[in-house]
Amino acid sequence: LPLLLRIHASPWDPFLIFCFADAIAIPPQDIPTAYWRAVGDTRFDGNWYNLAGPLETVKVKSARYTSSKQTFCHFTKGWVDFVALNHLKMGDTLVFAEVSEAEFEVRKL
Repeated sequence: LPLLLRIHASPWDPFLIFCFADAIAIPPQDIPTAYWRAVGDTRFDGNWYNLAGPLETVKVKSARYTSSKQTFCHFTKGWVDFVALNHLKMGDTLVFAEVSEAEFEVRKL
């Protein structure tokens, strides 16, 4: 069974939730810390994911950045296309349900 998570809740909740930030001003989209800690940050170290959005499915690359003080995981290449093709805008809240290790179904609340 895939691990699913609701941000600010236990790691066994059924969804990963985060708010969409402006993809034009900030191209990478942060993956919530609670989620990547639960599944492991190496899953987001350059791997590609299919994001099945409300309108279109887009292949999006992940990236992991680690400094001496912090680690960040992001969706990078393809994220701006995902936002545009699915008509997302600043302030939209997205729910990511993990379908497989390389695919998320994305709903807009």
